[in-house]
Amino acid sequence: MLRSTDVQQLELAWQTVRTRAVDLENRCQALANSAEHANLSDALRTLSISVASLRGALETSVRLRKDPNASEMEQLIAESTTTVSQRRQEVQSATDALSYAVT
Repeated sequence: MLRSTDVQQLELAWQTVRTRAVDLENRCQALANSAEHANLSDALRTLSISVASLRGALETSVRLRKDPNASEMEQLIAESTTTVSQRRQEVQSATDALSYAVT
């Protein structure tokens, strides 16, 4: 998870994470489109959607923490952190489902 409080470090880390997440989303979609079995295709699409949801949650978290008034938004940041954790669990579940679809 992106935890830096230094705005420049946070931005650099976020750009790397965002780029990788978008790449993973796109690769999953491409693989889903070419998968020969419906269950594999569905698992790949679900993983792509889960990664996109995690990316969105992280984007919100980063935006809140970069805000000049971040110290006044502790509750929103805490809620955002909870959402990020939930989305991470969804990605893990989608990854687990994909591993079952492959076997």
